[in-house]
Amino acid sequence: MSSSSLSDKSASRIHSDRVGTSSAQPSSNGTSSDEESLSNIPLRSGYEWVDSIVREYFSKYKWSSSIRRFAEAYAILDEDSPDEVVSLDRVGRVDNACHGREGYSDEFFYMYVVLFTNLHVRLPFDEFTVGVLRILNVAPSQLHPNAWAALQAFRFLCRILGLKPSPAVFLHHYSTRPKEPVRWLSLFGQPRIGLLAPYSSSFKNYKNTFFRVVINPVGRSYFFDGS
Repeated sequence: MSSSSLSDKSASRIHSDRVGTSSAQPSSNGTSSDEESLSNIPLRSGYEWVDSIVREYFSKYKWSSSIRRFAEAYAILDEDSPDEVVSLDRVGRVDNACHGREGYSDEFFYMYVVLFTNLHVRLPFDEFTVGVLRILNVAPSQLHPNAWAALQAFRFLCRILGLKPSPAVFLHHYSTRPKEPVRWLSLFGQPRIGLLAPYSSSFKNYKNTFFRVVINPVGRSYFFDGS
């Protein structure tokens, strides 16, 4: 694993020429609001266990040009990671952030833009971040941005104190309240042992801002055990 960094290295290192090579068919209709729900698009079957509020949002990042503009404006990669670890790719018209690989041949996962623009998340994930996601058994897009804020704050606090961040210690101070049907997973400070104050703002305008992070062959060892 690469150690995460606050570096604002240009995200143009992400291979923008890879953008737009997916088999997804982009929509010709843009969205007028970050919170617009495209109710006229049919929901994909097999995901009834996911709350409809998750399945009703489709990404505005359907075009290569929108992904390229984002990659040029914000840092995506950790400063110590190889350029070819991941590529960014557009999202299909009927894809939700809860969907699996479906018909795609690539290994990929979804990420929300706000994680990079506001919370300084960098790829590939460090051991601490991977550990938290594994213990919670969630994909990156399943964790609510406010929970990502708590995770990032703990990482930076440990860095300042010269400590190695531990997933077990972090989750000792937080609890989860899974819901059925499933929504984004939130973290709540444990009574009397809360470590950090809750994030003062609740992210609201993020639900249709996800894109695909494609794991390139050279990057498999950063994301898969035994690769």
